[in-house]
Amino acid sequence: MASRDRPVEGFYSALNAVSSADADIMEPKNKRVNRRRTAGTYWEVERLVERRERSGAIEYLVLWKGYQAYEASWEPEDFILPRCIELYWRPRPDLSLVRENIVCFRIAVERHLKSQSRLPVRIFLRGDVFRFFIGRQGGF
Repeated sequence: MASRDRPVEGFYSALNAVSSADADIMEPKNKRVNRRRTAGTYWEVERLVERRERSGAIEYLVLWKGYQAYEASWEPEDFILPRCIELYWRPRPDLSLVRENIVCFRIAVERHLKSQSRLPVRIFLRGDVFRFFIGRQGGF
């Protein structure tokens, strides 16, 4: 596919580009909260990845605990527990994950500053870590 040759814009785009060869490296890492799927059955949610509005209804891209990233699905807001939505808006990522993303960010910035290139730099962070630092208001 030609779309795989272009840089990935975000997590949802990355999900579209995932192949079955990538399945082994995309293991879920931590548990968040539960979500009611059918009467009496609960599915564990690792985290909410993205939010969108379709036909006036709000949906969240859910990364399921124990499932691969390409098996994530869009679920209506009504099906998701309020605590899970709260963690999406005010994430509390694991400290080791935050440190790992800080190191990646620092290395990418240093590498770009040392290079002769003046092209824009792309730095990929997990969405929950980014929201943890920046928040929706743009402050730390």
